[in-house]
Amino acid sequence: MLPSAIIIVEGKTDRRFLEALVSARFPDWRVLVIDSEGNVKRRVHELRTMLGGLAGTPYEARTFVVLDSVHTRGTKEDLQNLGVPASNIVVWSKNGIEYYYPPTIMAKLFGLGTNELNQLVICDSDVVEANGFQRRKEDLCIEVCKQLTPDTEMADELEAKLLLSLQAVLV
Repeated sequence: MLPSAIIIVEGKTDRRFLEALVSARFPDWRVLVIDSEGNVKRRVHELRTMLGGLAGTPYEARTFVVLDSVHTRGTKEDLQNLGVPASNIVVWSKNGIEYYYPPTIMAKLFGLGTNELNQLVICDSDVVEANGFQRRKEDLCIEVCKQLTPDTEMADELEAKLLLSLQAVLV
């Protein structure tokens, strides 16, 4: 059975988190989340090759690409040239999916109030720090995913930029 939508992300924690979130939020839909290993243009090109193009196919409106705030200049335009609609290219305002994990879960894991999550720092060594606590990105992702439910309140930007658009094509 083919997926109802496709989301291409930059890395493995992005994939793991969005797979868990989409599965919890849209349990009756099959959404494929693909890790691009940092090369989203290559993955979109591969998808386009497999489908014979995106334009005019059912996947044109059902393919999403999620980018961190830091990406190569021209990436968004290149993705549009490959057939991804501009409205389906999500660019986070911050660099790291960890900033978009559910605020209540993150506050609990780091011993903070939800209004104190601005203390969160993603270090170069794949460690997330806040309030004297350190967690490896991969371990943090696993812990967050375990706690996701269909009713988990998500970060506003994630809800507005991705989940609402995804919901619109699924229903």
